[in-house]
Amino acid sequence: MNILLLDDQRDLMRVYAEKLKAGGHVVLMVADMTTAQLLMNRATANNRPFNLIVIDLLLKRFETVFQQEHRIISQAMAQARLGNIPTGQALGLYLWQSLPRTPYCYLSAHLSYWMRGLGSPPEFAGASDTELPQLRLEKDKVKLAELEQTLKSVVALWQQKRW
Repeated sequence: MNILLLDDQRDLMRVYAEKLKAGGHVVLMVADMTTAQLLMNRATANNRPFNLIVIDLLLKRFETVFQQEHRIISQAMAQARLGNIPTGQALGLYLWQSLPRTPYCYLSAHLSYWMRGLGSPPEFAGASDTELPQLRLEKDKVKLAELEQTLKSVVALWQQKRW
């Protein structure tokens, strides 16, 4: 698979990338959404789109890309009284709306906090309560030995749902 990892915690992403590369996957790591967008555009232009994009939910800074999507997420967060937090979910919502059939999932160390008040996400239509955890991975629960299979399951779910 051709995989893009978006996370501003480089040490953890390096470990994930090494494991996936050892399994024969092509892995690119980025720490911000601007670079992610650039690499997605480049990969698509070269007819080598990413088979999976793994997105960290909590980022360290706001960016100027995906502003419309960020406004949608910010409104949902404000209603849930979660505050205005820089989020990779803006990229996810962009992919859902603008690049359908581009499999992605979220990865976070703060998943319970993040999803506590948001209810149903604006994407992943038709996902059941048992399927959503496959699309929202918790960093402390993802076992390195099972990482490759976990990510393959994400892609399989996208194919099954025909998103």
